[in-house]
Amino acid sequence: MKKILFFLLTLFVFTACDSKDDDPAAANIVGIWNIDKYQEIEPDGTVNDTDLDVGYIEFESNGDFTFNFEGFPDEGKYVYDEANKKFNLTYNDDPGRVRTYNVVTFTAKDLVIEKKEMSTYPGEEGVWTDRYELKKR
Repeated sequence: MKKILFFLLTLFVFTACDSKDDDPAAANIVGIWNIDKYQEIEPDGTVNDTDLDVGYIEFESNGDFTFNFEGFPDEGKYVYDEANKKFNLTYNDDPGRVRTYNVVTFTAKDLVIEKKEMSTYPGEEGVWTDRYELKKR
């Protein structure tokens, strides 16, 4: 009986110490997310990155967002498609401009999103990737 009680107590202690920071279900997008790192990945795999404070994304509970990158803010509406792990951002200045960001990581404190775009511009043909690593304030 003592062995069973010890086993149950040990199991309870380890289960109770589990961190919610890594639980996607505990993550809430609403709030301000600092852009901790930005990478532009060229079609040939070349990575241009910066880990400077380049901006933030603020998601509001009413579906509005502000995407401030390098001092240039864009605003609009966002929809998070949890099933497909995608954000769709529709910009106010161009309602036809919808950008889709794939969610790579989403926890209570960390968000990593990527946007891929095809370029047909001479000398820059191929898929370009913008990757944002964000930390919640």
